[in-house]
Amino acid sequence: MTTITPTMPSTRWELISSDKGCDFRSSSESYLAGRSRKQPSLSLCQESCEALPNCVSITYYTNGWCSQFSTSCSNLKAEPAGAETYRKSGTSSTTATTTTVMTTPTSKKQWELISSDKGCDFRSSSSESYLAGTSRKQPSLSLCQDSCEASANCVSITYYANGFCSQFSTSCSNLKAEPAGAETYRLKP
Repeated sequence: MTTITPTMPSTRWELISSDKGCDFRSSSESYLAGRSRKQPSLSLCQESCEALPNCVSITYYTNGWCSQFSTSCSNLKAEPAGAETYRKSGTSSTTATTTTVMTTPTSKKQWELISSDKGCDFRSSSSESYLAGTSRKQPSLSLCQDSCEASANCVSITYYANGFCSQFSTSCSNLKAEPAGAETYRLKP
């Protein structure tokens, strides 16, 4: 068996501050309230931002809260409890200094976000087809998506906050609320 590892494009992240957060009360910053939520890791916070075209920067707090912004976070405020603020590389600000660059792989196929807080409802809907053989825990959203892409039948996923990756051979038109946190995506045709 031959394993082929594709070369994937990546999103580069610039560390703006290791102890300050984006000042969402500033009139020059645009907080994405509908996308901001707890994330189990910095990388999942970044991946969630990458999935949204207008998300440009994030603040990840030590308590796991992931604040997302459609602006480059040039206005910062002290966060005594701890926070790190990043922006996608290539977005500009005259006040930021780049001290660290992180690379996060992104998929070569295009994914469409169906819901940022609901999962595919495969238990009460007979129209959704759960792929039990390929569904399992994955350490990141991008690895969940990669696993789906590697499966001939997979066309959509629900990635839960606990890291479980549910895969489906249907497009997940039937959704249900997931209070513990989940995001649902489908492959674009």
